[in-house]
Amino acid sequence: MLKKMISFSLIGLLFGSCNVDGLKNGYYIESDTVFYYSGFPAHKYIVHGADVSSFKTINKEYATDKKQVFYKEHPVKKADPTSFKVMEGFYSKDKNYGFAVGANGPDAVFIISYEPDYFEIVSNPEETPVNHTAEGIMYARDRQHVYYGRYIFELADPITFEYVPMRSGSGYDLARDKKYVYWHQKPIEGADGGTFQKISTDYFKDAKAIWSTRIDNRGNTSWVVLTEADISTFKVIDPNRGIAQDKNHSYKNGDIYIEPDNQ
Repeated sequence: MLKKMISFSLIGLLFGSCNVDGLKNGYYIESDTVFYYSGFPAHKYIVHGADVSSFKTINKEYATDKKQVFYKEHPVKKADPTSFKVMEGFYSKDKNYGFAVGANGPDAVFIISYEPDYFEIVSNPEETPVNHTAEGIMYARDRQHVYYGRYIFELADPITFEYVPMRSGSGYDLARDKKYVYWHQKPIEGADGGTFQKISTDYFKDAKAIWSTRIDNRGNTSWVVLTEADISTFKVIDPNRGIAQDKNHSYKNGDIYIEPDNQ
């Protein structure tokens, strides 16, 4: 009973110390001034220069008035409020530019694309309105470039570039285009992007080989070719344990696998 009383007292102290303002999140108009609240307990910031009469929220982080676009408490430089559109992930655009969030403070939102008519997100097939992944939307593109947040992904081909989902919630970053397969924006040596495809969360293939992830005892992931695997008969037999099989062997974690004898 004493433990329960202490627990409830701590909860009461935590929430009792927060007034109503401390629970707010997003934009609020108070006494003819626009404020932005964030954090817990919430910090309160004046949205300087906001016109109260025309102020409209887009979501909890973006808003517009008749002259400006705002990201949190700061104006988005050169953004057009009449055509501004929030996209998924880091990205947004208007009739003139494509933008990405890439920092904090007054310069948090950067112009990254000068082709707004062609500026689009690179979809994550596992990110849907009812299924939000840890990875979310990581990339965008226009006719000239692929973008990773505020940065240009120089090597990637914007026409054929696509994100390849792995384990949802893992934060892994795998993508491909017509030439390369990219692991955290770096090419996987020897992998053919033009024919690379997913078999399961642990196994992939291209025209010449079966590829597997290998996770070491520190949780670091690397990529290996299963040199003895037969592409035509290779299949995953236990996806929960990451075990695959072909006519020659069983495989797990990037190596030939022999099931332990439990007898």
